[in-house]
Amino acid sequence: DIERYAPVIQAVFGTTGEDGIPFSISDRKPTKAAETIRLFLELLEFGQHRFEASHVCALLEAPPVRQRLGLDASDTQRVLEWVRASGVRWGLNLDFRRKAGLGDFGQNTWESGLSRLYLGYMTGAAEPLGGIAPLALRGSAEQELLGRVTAWIDELAALWSRLRDTRTPDDWQDCLLWVLDAFFPQDPAQAEHLLAIRKAVTELTRDMGDFEADARTMLYLIRKRLDESGGESGFLASGLTFCGLKPMRSIPFRVICLTGLTSTAFPRQDTPPGFDLMAARPRPGDRSLREDDRYLFLESIISARDSLILTYPGLSQSDNLEAPPSVLVSELLDFLDRGCTVDGRKPSEAIVFKHKLQAFHPDYFSAGSPIFSYSAQNRDAAQALFAEHQSRQFFPEASTLEDALAEQEIEIEELTRFLAHPCRHLLRALRIDPTGGEDDFLDEEPLAAPTGLEAYGPLQDLLRTALDEPAANLEGLLLAWQLLPPGQAGTDASRKLCAQIRLLADQARAVIGDEKAARLDLTLSLGRITLTGRVDLHGDSIVTCRPAKTKSSDMLRLWVRHLAASAAGHAIQSMHIGTDDCFTAPEAPDARNLLEGLLRLYTQGMRAPIPLFPRASLAFAEARFKGRKPKERPEALQQAIRHWEGGYMVSPERDDPHLAFLFRDAEPDWERFADVAEEIYAPILGGAE
Repeated sequence: DIERYAPVIQAVFGTTGEDGIPFSISDRKPTKAAETIRLFLELLEFGQHRFEASHVCALLEAPPVRQRLGLDASDTQRVLEWVRASGVRWGLNLDFRRKAGLGDFGQNTWESGLSRLYLGYMTGAAEPLGGIAPLALRGSAEQELLGRVTAWIDELAALWSRLRDTRTPDDWQDCLLWVLDAFFPQDPAQAEHLLAIRKAVTELTRDMGDFEADARTMLYLIRKRLDESGGESGFLASGLTFCGLKPMRSIPFRVICLTGLTSTAFPRQDTPPGFDLMAARPRPGDRSLREDDRYLFLESIISARDSLILTYPGLSQSDNLEAPPSVLVSELLDFLDRGCTVDGRKPSEAIVFKHKLQAFHPDYFSAGSPIFSYSAQNRDAAQALFAEHQSRQFFPEASTLEDALAEQEIEIEELTRFLAHPCRHLLRALRIDPTGGEDDFLDEEPLAAPTGLEAYGPLQDLLRTALDEPAANLEGLLLAWQLLPPGQAGTDASRKLCAQIRLLADQARAVIGDEKAARLDLTLSLGRITLTGRVDLHGDSIVTCRPAKTKSSDMLRLWVRHLAASAAGHAIQSMHIGTDDCFTAPEAPDARNLLEGLLRLYTQGMRAPIPLFPRASLAFAEARFKGRKPKERPEALQQAIRHWEGGYMVSPERDDPHLAFLFRDAEPDWERFADVAEEIYAPILGGAE
């Protein structure tokens, strides 16, 4: 099967640059080898889909479609961001779902998502209008981009409709040729494949006569016709020719190599269906794939003039035991053993070579070795195995970090983001994303209210709205964001969430009153670092709130602002309100020194990871400083290690992608961990309420 070998051949011979050996791959199916033809077949299959966000975006990312729409990489990425932000899941619109019998609601459809974008184009960031929450665009360039994408979605909708009906051959010819004109660019580089598709469509519809077919049947017929039209493309085109083993190719060559001669793959086995009467009563002259392959093997042996190379996997991939070759290879070796010798040895011992797993194994480039290679790249790799390696540390030593305090300006928000998760902040600054990037598109409507990080941003926006406008329609706003299940389930979930938000807003309002927050701009010179930023004051208080349980990030975010305002000479009180309890920051008479310590940790943590973990560090600090009988350091470390390694009803924090990336080869320095946790949390929990 040449399709299985084609990617490997391309990887080995297609990446050697100008010094590489010219080669060609023949006998590949056009439906597998040509991107234009693959896209054409995917478009014909589109009528069997539900307009899922993932499938539509996959079509949009295809190079021919991007070229047709004039999209570069940044444009495509922006469109994908729109799809995620607007809540598109599946379905064109309400009528689409209703006609397909898949629901009677228009939420999370392409129409609802585009409506949010167009309303954002007209109003910008504004309140929902008519149950539609606008998504603001960034400028006139995005307005034009939105128009192009909308027109393409309309063409997809027309395609989906045309693929739902049974049609005559003439109608199918018009439909399929329209697909070529509507979705493919007029590019000379794709002209050959587009011409092949037009030819196959014309010949197929002509041969169909009066036969009416549906989209599934046409997809099968056109795929089969395109595969049959592949012909001998690439055969003897240049240099090395990789092809399948077919009859009528017994042309003499200096070198012939047969690969993949395993005991199960070659010769092929006849597996006739149960209703094959010829197989039940075979007669002389009946075709046999097994006998055909034996004859092809003999032809290949006769055609080789200088060298004949036969290869097969000699070891099993499952248990590494020796795997037998094809029976034809064994028969050939037995025949040679009976009539020939090589330097006094049997041919099966002299001409059978066991290759190494890696192409850069030193044996390929060692004098006197029976196996050899001419690859310069693999030779360099083999030499590197014997070179003296001097490992370099990616992050600097801890002793060198004290000299890292250069003059710089740091924002308060930057410092708080760092303290919330130093390892994550460091990797983001290095543009390393161990989480794997963007999540896959969701193709089902929400079945439950959002939780965790998915709910953080929307609920925080709801809380901000409830604080600014107590009479705001929070339920309508939440439903307009298309985050909840459709129908009554979404209505009930919105009431429950909004009730929690209003209760939290009332608690915050009881502390801050009805007056608006006053903006306090701060600029603090702390040694060689200048700390700048803004703090919102409600009278003489800093109040933060979040619709979630109080975590270490909430405490540290409040603590940094509290220290900054205190260092600027303001006598203030600071409080964070969560759904479980309230955290009040203690007084900080030594605020400047405490800030300098945090900035020193920031400077160190931006050059090398420091062992400050969101859950484990807080668990250590609470065990160390809270309660009637605070624990000693060893006992408190046991609490931290329990959160780090996990246990009953406790998920292991070491599985955090950022922590797992930085501490995958070694355990954290627990003494350093304790020092950092004590430095940060001792002033906070020592006198906190």
